[in-house]
Amino acid sequence: MKNILIFSLFFTFQTGLSAFAQNTLVLKYKFLVNGQSVDYTMYYNGTASVFILKDSEIKQFEKNRGDAPPNSNQMNVNMNDNQDFVLYKNYQTQQMKSREVVFDGSKCIVLDTLPSFEWTLLPERKKIGELNCQKATTTWRCSQYEVWFTADIALSIGPWKLNGLPGLIVEANNTSVGHKYSLSSLSKSVTPEMLAEIQPPQGKDRVYPFNVYAEIQKKELKKMEVFLKAKAGNPESGQFKANIPECF
Repeated sequence: MKNILIFSLFFTFQTGLSAFAQNTLVLKYKFLVNGQSVDYTMYYNGTASVFILKDSEIKQFEKNRGDAPPNSNQMNVNMNDNQDFVLYKNYQTQQMKSREVVFDGSKCIVLDTLPSFEWTLLPERKKIGELNCQKATTTWRCSQYEVWFTADIALSIGPWKLNGLPGLIVEANNTSVGHKYSLSSLSKSVTPEMLAEIQPPQGKDRVYPFNVYAEIQKKELKKMEVFLKAKAGNPESGQFKANIPECF
């Protein structure tokens, strides 16, 4: 990325660390992709969480993408349909339910289980804002992840589908495709309206188990490959690379 964004985190902890395991939290993560960024909001109540990409953020992201110089080797998928994208995680039942975009532009709800990551804890440590962080890595669904987590906040949660470390994930980088999440704020001041957000995605979208959704994405990805190679004018030698967060 040409632009390097640095986020300074300044957190004030007024109670013991153990209190974090008992309280509700609201976290903000900055998601960086292809030189652009969007803000995700995560609400956590001790037993479940939601990771939300607001419709307003999608609209701004697509406006910025439209203002960028055209790229003949890129096929953009329209996400905006005046609805939020929600990833719901239930830590008691180990179930996930998320609203996703298909590569053809349609939307659906996907049923999945909470991932079990095999993390490798590394000796590297650094401070991010006021938080003491340690590095960890893992491979999951064909992508490589490097993360920084903090045992200062002893919660085994993180952005998107990431979890399973002995502390909150502060930064997460999918090194396979260059996607990055960075924690930008954390608060214990959660209103009843925020708590009401912690529920599975609703609506009339089609519902698929993850394995069916994955097969649909494979087929649509193949169509995108054919389209971009043809657009390049030389299907036999055209290069195609899709920056997607998971292998299907």
